[in-house]
Amino acid sequence: MGLDPRVVGAPALATCVHVSLVFAKQALLPALLGDAYSPAALARLLGRLALCSAASALVCVPLATAAASATRRPKLVVVAAIAADAWVELRFAALARNGVADPATLSMLAIAHGVAAAIAPLAAAALATADDGGGGGRGAVLAGRYGAFSGALLSGQVLGSALGSALYHKVSKRAPFVAGFLACAASASIVALCWPQEALVEDSDDEDAAPPKDHLSTVVADGCRGFRVLFIAPPSRRAVLLVRAFVLAHVGAAVAPVLFPAYKQRLGMTQAQFAWLLAYAAILRCAGAGLLPFVPERHLGPRRRQRVLAISYAATAVELAGALAVARVAGVFRIATLSILVGLGEPLVRAELMLEVPARDAAAAQGALAVVAIVSARGAGPYLYGWLFDVLGKLGPVGILLIAAVSFAAAAQAAYASPAARDDRGLRRSVSTILSEFDSNGKHDGLLSRPLLGSARSRSSGYHKKV
Repeated sequence: MGLDPRVVGAPALATCVHVSLVFAKQALLPALLGDAYSPAALARLLGRLALCSAASALVCVPLATAAASATRRPKLVVVAAIAADAWVELRFAALARNGVADPATLSMLAIAHGVAAAIAPLAAAALATADDGGGGGRGAVLAGRYGAFSGALLSGQVLGSALGSALYHKVSKRAPFVAGFLACAASASIVALCWPQEALVEDSDDEDAAPPKDHLSTVVADGCRGFRVLFIAPPSRRAVLLVRAFVLAHVGAAVAPVLFPAYKQRLGMTQAQFAWLLAYAAILRCAGAGLLPFVPERHLGPRRRQRVLAISYAATAVELAGALAVARVAGVFRIATLSILVGLGEPLVRAELMLEVPARDAAAAQGALAVVAIVSARGAGPYLYGWLFDVLGKLGPVGILLIAAVSFAAAAQAAYASPAARDDRGLRRSVSTILSEFDSNGKHDGLLSRPLLGSARSRSSGYHKKV
């Protein structure tokens, strides 16, 4: 399925390191802040930091993409983003030595982390340059590629939460941040030596004769086109439902940054227990997503992918709702076993959407999805969950977990209602057009509009023909 280590290696490593640093902060910030904040105040602070990071990413990711396109040297942009991560690690090492930081300093560091968020889309672009070999179902190929990259991202989550916490508690408070700085240095070296040069370079028969472009305006125009394709004039009813599922799932996922205050207030969970919970869930999600590239294509047919996507979102809803029913920390670990199904959702929904979007709009659509993911799951979503946690008081944990569970249940319903693609081979196109953002690491369906089922593309693609 196109998993060439010469192409996958450096981009996957760079993204894995960046994600591990982000998750290390998520696991260690409660310990660094100590008992200076109540659970409600901590939830609001964590939500505010997530909003700062997302706002920075919304500005820096398009600028970094434009710079990579203009210079035709994306690895230089990636190295610069890694340098931002390295600076953050040095600052946190100093804070761990000197004591608790004030909110203004933490906000500044969150903004710097947002600058480094450009690593993920540039890495996805580099992975997209690999040839798919021209064989097999397109949906299965995309599911496999996104599964492999999701596995790299989830590996970063495991390393960040588990290794970071172990170094903090067993070695010293500065150890995880010093290790993070060294990982950044190693990642930058490998990127400089092994980054695929084809990333973000468009093939052209007459490239020298082409007039110079305003790359920043092109990025803005592409972003507007992506939102138009996904939200204003979707190519099919199936695309409408898949976008709805994507948005709703990221609204639910936005609860992640404020889960620790919720579990601390409701169950008395410690920071060390929360770090191990993050690692345990990430290992299971990694196992689920990492298996996709190795599943034979005959077992990844259109209808099966549709059902697995719906089951993945439903499992997440059950996991969050189940956390409301348990009375001890051990119960949260047991219900987190469902995470092995949770890891299948993100790669599958992106793969299915790419089967619906026209080839000329694929990159723009992926950019729009990245913006939606950043705003909902990393920015406004965590901030609103933190605010709601504070407003609801003792009912804060119940309120935010219930809202997240309902969001994932609605995403499962939308994914199940979407008709399965009739033919994986009907929309074949070059892998090099696909750019994807994978931060995960929760959606908003008021912008969705129902397309005319008799549109030219839906007639030609055959999705709405009677079988």
